[in-house]
Amino acid sequence: MSTYAQERKTKDAAKARAAQRYAYAPAGCDIWDARTSLAPGAIVVKISPHGCPPNGTMGHCYVGAPDTGEFIGLVLLASLVKAPRA
Repeated sequence: MSTYAQERKTKDAAKARAAQRYAYAPAGCDIWDARTSLAPGAIVVKISPHGCPPNGTMGHCYVGAPDTGEFIGLVLLASLVKAPRA
């Protein structure tokens, strides 16, 4: 892995650890047409992948793993409930 890729991965992980956490509670089309492997109650963070529309566009947002910020998928904003800080 290149130095740039390692640095980017470290920065993304730091951002994810500092971000607001959300619990995934499927709502709307996420109930019957989920495009992720998330289980109800899973803890996630909102992320902004490069080159993608901003979160909130058409009621959707991108979510990632809370410890690394790694992309998980696209979900409805209504499917996210603020989780208490641990």
